Amino acid sequence: MLFARRYRAEMKRPGATRLLDLLAALSHRTDSGGFGWYIIEMSALFVALGILMGAIGGLGANGVARAFMDGVRDLAPTAMIIGLVGVTRQTAVLAFQMGDGFTNMIIPTNAVLMGVLTLAGIPWPSWARWILPLQISLFALGVLALAVAVYVGYGT
Repeated sequence: MLFARRYRAEMKRPGATRLLDLLAALSHRTDSGGFGWYIIEMSALFVALGILMGAIGGLGANGVARAFMDGVRDLAPTAMIIGLVGVTRQTAVLAFQMGDGFTNMIIPTNAVLMGVLTLAGIPWPSWARWILPLQISLFALGVLALAVAVYVGYGT
C-alpha cells in the first residue's frame, strides 16, 4: 500500500498521466496477434515502462528502485500463500482470472459495467437480480474447473 500512496502522490502531473495512459494503451498491443511477444518480452516491457513512468513521475533512480521493491513486498505474501496451498502458479492465475471475470459482471464499482447499465437505462439492483442466477452457475462451474485443474496438476 505504501507504493500506491507514493505513486498517486507522484503522478499528480496532468501531462505525465496523459503520457502514461498512452503508454499503457500501447503496451496492450503485445499480444500474439500484435508483436508475437510472450512472457520474457512482456516482462521486459513491464520493467522498461515502470522505469519510464518513474522517470516521468520524478521518482529518480532510487525512487524507482524503492517503488519496485514496495510492489514486490506487496506481492510476496500472495506468492507464499500460493506456495503453501500447494497449487501450481497456473492454477492460481486461473482462479484469479475466473474471480476477476465473474465479479466484473456484477460489482457496482466496475466503471464499465455501471456506464453500460446507465446507457441502457437499467438500474443496478434490477441487473443484479437478473445476473445472479448466471453468477451462481458460473461460480459452480469455476469451482469444478479449479478442482479439475488441481487434480490434474494443471501447468506442471
